[in-house]
Amino acid sequence: MVEKSESINAKLQFSHILTFNDEAGIQYILNSNIWLKILNDSKDLALVITGNLVGDFTFFIEKSNGVFENKCITFSKNGIYRLTHAPVKQIYLTTNALKIDKN
Repeated sequence: MVEKSESINAKLQFSHILTFNDEAGIQYILNSNIWLKILNDSKDLALVITGNLVGDFTFFIEKSNGVFENKCITFSKNGIYRLTHAPVKQIYLTTNALKIDKN
């Protein structure tokens, strides 16, 4: 897993704003092999990958000062990829947030 992060001040166009509750478990299904889950122990947000997919998931988190932090997770095998190290209420997605490599 590779995680890239940067802060963005520019006006962004988000196609989706995903809001999470505090309950552990699956929150959003992105496709039949990828979903977003709140972890039981820490309440962190995680991306779950099945189906031996390879690709990238890019999302934004709004910081307390109104600046959006861009995060990108690269996945190359099945697993649970932690997206945050603290509970989050919302993430913001652009139209090309999920990129799956075609083999």
